Amino acid sequence: MILEKLKKIPHYLVTKVMIINLIIFVIVNLIFDIKYEQVDDFIIYSLYSGLDRNI
Repeated sequence: MILEKLKKIPHYLVTKVMIINLIIFVIVNLIFDIKYEQVDDFIIYSLYSGLDRNI
């Protein structure tokens, strides 16, 4: 039943949706990659400065 419904969906519609999803995925990854890179640098700096302290 589900396969029959899936076969009725036009292929051009599926292709358009896949392309739009891919574009959104790439854009969001580029945006968040920059933010995570900055956060990672800050965390690593905090760890190094924490290790330098004499307790």
